[in-house]
Amino acid sequence: MGECAFFTGETRTVSAQSKNFTDVITLFKHEFLLTSDEFPKAMATFLEIQDEIMQNRDFSRIGVKCYLCEKLGHISVDCTEFEKVKGNN
Repeated sequence: MGECAFFTGETRTVSAQSKNFTDVITLFKHEFLLTSDEFPKAMATFLEIQDEIMQNRDFSRIGVKCYLCEKLGHISVDCTEFEKVKGNN
């Protein structure tokens, strides 16, 4: 939840529900960026992934699959199937 927003800065567009107890780990982007001096490789990887997402809308490096077509690399609002789903036209 929020993995796309972590790289794009866009507002999250999905929610999640759990049927059972769930541990939630929170990583705040501003805290990650504050520690980036200590972890230059992590920051370089973050910037590479962010660049791929921002330039090409390619989410495959973070394992995102579209919930409409189930293909790796894009989110539902960018999916060619989006207009076919009732209520999205």
